[in-house]
Formats: sequence, structure tokens, C-alpha cells
Amino acid sequence: YNIVKKHRGFVDVYSETGNGTIFNLYFPAYQAVEEERDIKEVKSMKFGEGLILVIDDEKIMQHMAEEILKEVGYTTLCASDGEVGVELFTSRFNDISAVVLDMSMPKISGKDTFIRLREIDPTVKVLLVSGFKHGTQVTEMMDLGVRGFLQKPYTVESLSTAVWETIQK
Repeated sequence: YNIVKKHRGFVDVYSETGNGTIFNLYFPAYQAVEEERDIKEVKSMKFGEGLILVIDDEKIMQHMAEEILKEVGYTTLCASDGEVGVELFTSRFNDISAVVLDMSMPKISGKDTFIRLREIDPTVKVLLVSGFKHGTQVTEMMDLGVRGFLQKPYTVESLSTAVWETIQK
């Protein structure tokens, strides 16, 4: 009920003894409007430039990272797994400012992908992202040289800041 109310909707309930109850939830129609960013929100975003390689097997997270990074000034390359990511990095590593790397992926894990990227360029700047909390695996990868960690889901502010900081390190 509270969720419906917060979305400016209402609940209609119809009940008959012995027959059951029907709940109808009504929400106002969505109208796409240009949202104004809060000034504080924009100030907390870190803008930059450069080419960022996003390696993430989840298409929605890949797309979200790409859109956020473009919004704050970066250009992007995207790879759907570690193998494709390593191929892209091999051909463009001189142009790539940083890599946003998912920790859990099929084919090649985030850890093995990082090791391969580092073999190509020992100074590679990698931001590790994961839906899992900062734990043993993350610590292990940080010890190997990953520059930063960001837990999913992330926001425009958190990703832009984490990428900016990764590039600066």
C-alpha cells in the first residue's frame, strides 16, 4: 500500500465471503519528461575523457555503464565476456584509459581476465565491479593490482567517481 501511495496510485479492494478477494492496483501513466538534475547530484559526478573498456556479461549492466560513462564525457568499448575483452584490449590497449571489469563472468573469470590484461599492459587501470560485497575474492584481486572496486548496482555518481579515481591512481 505504501509503495502504491508513494507512486501516487491507489488500491481498490473487492471481497466476497467464500469467493475470494480482488486487489486492483492503479498507478498514474508514465510520462517521459526531461528530469532536472539536482545541482548537488551534478556536482558529485566526476567528468573525464578517454576510452573506457567495459567488460560485463550482463547486457543491461554493460549498457548502463556505457550510458553513464558517455554522459560524463568518456567514449566506450564493450565486451560481453573476458575473451572478447582481452581481444579488444590487445588491439586497443594504447588508447584505453581504464577497464571496468565484472568479477563473475562465464568463459574467463574476472580474475583471469585481469591477469591476461596485465600480461598485455602491466600498468592497466582496472575498476572491478560486482554484485557481491567486498570479500576475499575482491581483496585477492586488489592485491594483484586492481585499482578500485565498485559494488553493483551503481549510480551515475558512484561509477563516474570510481572510474575517475581509477584513472588518477
